[in-house]
Amino acid sequence: MQLGHDADVSSAIAALCGDREGPSQKRHLDLLASAVAAESVATSIAQQLRANGIQTIVTWDTPNTAVLAHIVSRELSCATALAHEQEGIVELTGCSFNEHDRTLVMSDEFETPNSLHALTGVAESRSLTVVAVAAILGTTPLDEYVQASTDITVVVAESLDP
Repeated sequence: MQLGHDADVSSAIAALCGDREGPSQKRHLDLLASAVAAESVATSIAQQLRANGIQTIVTWDTPNTAVLAHIVSRELSCATALAHEQEGIVELTGCSFNEHDRTLVMSDEFETPNSLHALTGVAESRSLTVVAVAAILGTTPLDEYVQASTDITVVVAESLDP
């Protein structure tokens, strides 16, 4: 499910994206660039997920995802567990959760397959039930995950390409 058709969300994402960088002209997403834009995008994602009964959010502990998770968890009245990777081991901190909590795995963007699979894997290893995946920018790893997971709700605010 993509939110990109919403002009307000698209404008907000544009406000959060800096100039394209490097030879690949990749967009750089910075949720600290505009609190209003971050609020708009995250609130839209939360609205699309409200019916999923999310109880826990699992996300990487980075500035962008911390902002995103804070707003989405506030809107959905759920807890957030932050993932940390050290020497190849991923751990969750930040909240207590119950086995089988309905879980949203979320990031600003999943740049590599490992960034998505590590989060879903650590959630499942803690007996959380992943029912949804969300990102602001769609990426190839997320597209591949969608094709392999027909029973999970996926929300993408905007595709990676303009």
